[in-house]
Amino acid sequence: MAKKYVELAKKVKCQIIKGSFQFGDKLPSLRLQANTHRVSIDTVQAAYAMLEEQGVIASKPGSGYFVDYIPELESTELIQSPTKVSLQHAVLKVLSHCTQSRCSLGIAELDSALLPTAQIAKLMKRHIRYSLPELLKTEFSEGEPSLRAAIAKYAIQRGIQCMPEQVTVTAGAQDAVLLALKAIAKPGATILVQSPCFPGILQLIQSLDMRVIEVENDDVGHTFVAALRQVLMTVKVDALVLVPTLNNPDGTTFNLAQRKAIVDICTTHNVPIIENDIFGDLHDVKTRLPTLMSLDQSGQVIYVNSVSKSLGSGFRIGWLITQKYHQQIKILKAFSNVSENRLNQRTVADLLSSGYYQRHLTNLKQALGQQRNLYLSAIAKYFPQQVRVSDPQGGYILWLALPTNIDSEALLERVVANSVCFFPGTLFASDLSYKHFIRINMGAPFDAAIEAKLKLLGHEIKALS
Repeated sequence: MAKKYVELAKKVKCQIIKGSFQFGDKLPSLRLQANTHRVSIDTVQAAYAMLEEQGVIASKPGSGYFVDYIPELESTELIQSPTKVSLQHAVLKVLSHCTQSRCSLGIAELDSALLPTAQIAKLMKRHIRYSLPELLKTEFSEGEPSLRAAIAKYAIQRGIQCMPEQVTVTAGAQDAVLLALKAIAKPGATILVQSPCFPGILQLIQSLDMRVIEVENDDVGHTFVAALRQVLMTVKVDALVLVPTLNNPDGTTFNLAQRKAIVDICTTHNVPIIENDIFGDLHDVKTRLPTLMSLDQSGQVIYVNSVSKSLGSGFRIGWLITQKYHQQIKILKAFSNVSENRLNQRTVADLLSSGYYQRHLTNLKQALGQQRNLYLSAIAKYFPQQVRVSDPQGGYILWLALPTNIDSEALLERVVANSVCFFPGTLFASDLSYKHFIRINMGAPFDAAIEAKLKLLGHEIKALS
C-alpha cells in the first residue's frame, strides 16, 4: 500500500492536470491541506517536496507553494486505490439546509413553472375517473405494459434496439442504478466512477458496502479515457457507473470517439457499464450523441434513464434496459419495492406515446438555454473574476471553481442564514477533492429574488477571497 504522502501527491497532481490549479496558482497551505485530507502537516510537506522534485510545483520562501509546470498526462498518476465512501451525514445536512432555506439554487430540480402541469393533470384526471379501482391494486411486474412499450419505442430513437420485455420500470434513476449494482456486483466489489460524481451514486456504493475508484476527468473527456484504460489493466473493477452526457455536477459530455473507446475498453476487460442517461434528454444540440448501449455489441451495458429531470422529480419514474442481466434484476425488483405508482406510470406512458413529451423537451431546452444565459450573466456581474464556471451544453446545473483558499462548506454556513443554499464541492468526491467548488441549480426561472441570492453569494465569496 502506498504511503500517505505518495497518495496525497497523486491527488494534488490530478487536480493540477484537471485544471483545478493552473500555472502560477498558489496551492493550499500545509495546514489547510492537512485539515482537508485529515493527515499530518509532515505528510503534506513530504507530498509537496515530492511534487517539487518532479517539477510540478515550486516553493517561494515566505509565500508558499505554487504550480510551476503541468507535465504531460500520465494515466498511471490518476489511479487511486479503491476506497470506502462516507458521505451520508454530510449530504443529509446539506439537504436539510436546502429544504429549510427554500432556496432553488441547491437541489437539482425543475421549478413547476417549467413543467407541463396542465397536461399532466388532464391525463391523471382521466385515469382516475376511468381506472381508479385498477390503479389501487398492487402490480407484481416489471412495470405497466403500456409504459414498457412506450419506453422501448422511445429507446429506438436513441439507437437502442429492445423489446418491452427488456425494460424494467423503477422508482427513478437512482433506484435503477441500485438494482443494476446489486445484479452485477457483491459487497466488497470495486466500482469505478467519473469524478466529480453525483453524491447519490457515491451513497449507493456506500450503502451496498462496495468500494469506489474515482477517476478525475477534464472538461473534454480525454483524461478519463486514458485513465480508464490504465486502471482496468491494473485493478480488478466489477462495474463502471458513468453519466456520458451532462455529468452532474461538471456538465462533461463524452464525444463519439470517447464513447466508442469506453465501450471497447470495458468489453475487452469484461467490465459491465451502468450508463446513467438521466440528463441525456436535455442535451441541447442538433444531433444527439449515441448512447453507450447503442454502441455495445456484447450486452455489457445496462441503460438507465428517468423523467425526474424533465417532468418533475416527484414522479419517481425511471427505468433500465438490459439484455444480459434482466433475469437477476427481475428477481431483485420482485423482492424490493415490488411496484411503482401505477397512476404515474400510465401518465408517463401517455406523454411518451403521444409525442407530447418530445414537444415538451423542445420547449424546455429553449427555456433552460435562456435561463442559463441570465444566471451566467449574474454570476459574471457579482462574483470575483477568478471564479471559473462550467459551460454545459444543456441541463440546468453549473459547477463553479472558487479561489482555492475558500472552503465551500464554510461558505455555505455563512450564507444559509440568509436563505441561500448550494451544494458544496466536498459532496462530489470521497476525499474532499473539490473543497473550493460549488454546484448551483438553474432549474427555477431567473427573477429578482434569485439575482439577490446570487449577489449575496458573490459578495461573500469576494469577502473570503
